[in-house]
Amino acid sequence: MELQAENPYQAPRAPLDSVSAGPSRTVPLLYAPATWKFLLLSFGTLGLYLIIWFYRNWVALRRARQVDLWPVPRAIFSGITAYFCFEQMEDLLAKRMGRRAPQLNGGLMAFLYFILCVTSRLPHPIWMISLLAPLPVLWVNLRVRAAHLASSEEICADDPLSWGAWILVAFGFLFCALALVGLLLPDPG
Repeated sequence: MELQAENPYQAPRAPLDSVSAGPSRTVPLLYAPATWKFLLLSFGTLGLYLIIWFYRNWVALRRARQVDLWPVPRAIFSGITAYFCFEQMEDLLAKRMGRRAPQLNGGLMAFLYFILCVTSRLPHPIWMISLLAPLPVLWVNLRVRAAHLASSEEICADDPLSWGAWILVAFGFLFCALALVGLLLPDPG
């Protein structure tokens, strides 16, 4: 009685030609929602949506560059990391589209975004300028969407607005309305 010399740990010898890989994206999509959605969520959540916007784009850049980076801290500290995000988005678009890639003006937009974020620390009437912080990010978002529309390739992803987002926007606008009423009421005394 002879023992067979089979290795139980050896991978099975199956032909790999018959297995289809299925559809896959070669380069991850950047996140660039529609303008109305971006503005609604940015102002409706009092700027908290910008953290989500930066997070989703940092995740896409991490996949595209295949580098080890942490998107959560980069999104939270977006005032400091916006320049690097915009520049990498511009590089990614240049690789995908070549000469047709739009100029995002990442340095200028990051500087404006940083200045508008810093103005939130200023005294009472001046801090309201910081509410315009989404506008430089909107410029970059519009340029990425324009590149998507000009290209035959899928460059950006956009999900429909979820119920959770609508609830968040409703609470944000309710909070804004209450704050506005509080600002307009005369001081008791």
